[in-house]
Amino acid sequence: MTTSLPRSPPVCYFLDGMDLGQGIDAITGEITKSALDSTFTKEDVNSSEASETFSFRSTSDVSDLESSQGLGFSGSVTFPADAVNVGVKRTFDFSNSTKSSMSVLLIILSWEKRGTAKRVSSDAKLSGDAKTDISNGTFRSKYGDFFVYQVSSFVKFTASFEQEISGSLTAGEVKAEDSVVGNAGATEYDTGNVVSTFNNFRKVATPVSYQALLRHYSTIDAAVSRTIAMDPDVYERVCKVFTLARFVLFLIGIVPGTRTVRMKHRQDISKIFSTIHAKRLEYETNRDILKSSLNDLNALYDALWLRLQRQDLVVEMHSITYEEMKRKFAVEHENVRGAWIQSYDKSKYFVLGRIGFSESEVKKYAVLFKRDVAEVNVSWEALKQQVGSLEFPGTTGINGYVVGLTVQSVWEDGTDGWWCIGKELSLGTKQAKVEVKTEGSRGMHWKLHVHYIPASEYDE
Repeated sequence: MTTSLPRSPPVCYFLDGMDLGQGIDAITGEITKSALDSTFTKEDVNSSEASETFSFRSTSDVSDLESSQGLGFSGSVTFPADAVNVGVKRTFDFSNSTKSSMSVLLIILSWEKRGTAKRVSSDAKLSGDAKTDISNGTFRSKYGDFFVYQVSSFVKFTASFEQEISGSLTAGEVKAEDSVVGNAGATEYDTGNVVSTFNNFRKVATPVSYQALLRHYSTIDAAVSRTIAMDPDVYERVCKVFTLARFVLFLIGIVPGTRTVRMKHRQDISKIFSTIHAKRLEYETNRDILKSSLNDLNALYDALWLRLQRQDLVVEMHSITYEEMKRKFAVEHENVRGAWIQSYDKSKYFVLGRIGFSESEVKKYAVLFKRDVAEVNVSWEALKQQVGSLEFPGTTGINGYVVGLTVQSVWEDGTDGWWCIGKELSLGTKQAKVEVKTEGSRGMHWKLHVHYIPASEYDE
């Protein structure tokens, strides 16, 4: 049985090496040598796709966000910026009250421009060698099935910034994030003035290639067959394997990991690619020949995807700032070391980061909980204020990334003194330190419990 290939497959994302005229294997997606004569020309395409879009939106009150999103803001939440076509996510921390009265001006700026596309001109023809290969039956093995007919480009700038206010839009702290796609050139980035940065970027940025349109070689010369000697079902399965393999290769490039881990992943995918290629001639006669490779690919994909999700959690925790952490508590006093929170009657636990995980999330994030990582227990000492620190990993020998800290006041009568959110304290790292001190010459008893992701399940 045979499979008929389309004259023009769906648009695909541009990959390095996809120059105009380059050949593409329909099954593997590999880039091959071009069958086109080198005399072909490239022409600009001034299509309706060449356009510029811009949006500038704002929301001025927490309650508006709350009602429109159906969310409660008694804690820390992530506003779903993806829903408004913004390439970054902002995290907003509000007060611990059940209904925040704080106003927030959220401004979202999004701009993109699709550049002029370039395509192979209509005068293109096959090279003399390619025509000979058609007669010899070696055309497909050398040049593939499709050629890169058109390449489109675009440039994009997205930014979201917020201003917390109390009564006046001119007061408060401005926070901003931005992201770009394209060659930013000599853009001057001013995080205090996102609009200025955008205007500068718009002047100097140049588009980058992002989409490719393919054509079958038969559109150049009808002598090239659009059928391949493969059962349609087998063809679909083979394409699925190679598509998954290319995506796994992409994941390997972005997952967290040491050089040794990345090399191991590359060796795994290289071995799978080699196995697939070695068995190419057996696809048609043995439908199960790809089962083992597909199982290996799926296992590697699952492992990489889990690490990416763990990276999201680690990055989210690491992005929590000192200011955001201290707003969760009633700070009794603040000094150069940080914000000090006093123990009080019937208050037992103080939490930073995330400690609540469902059973499925525990598996997904590989989160472990270690109780009593550190402890400070001192008695009364005349005329002396005593200090101490709760540290992770301390003497535990744990190698992992902190996603949640629980500071425990063991004496629940409010006489434990203070604990401190240090200005250098950062979640999403392998170390954490919480200082504690007594009230006057009293004693104190504090403990530290930690939720963490083992490095072996994340980047080692």
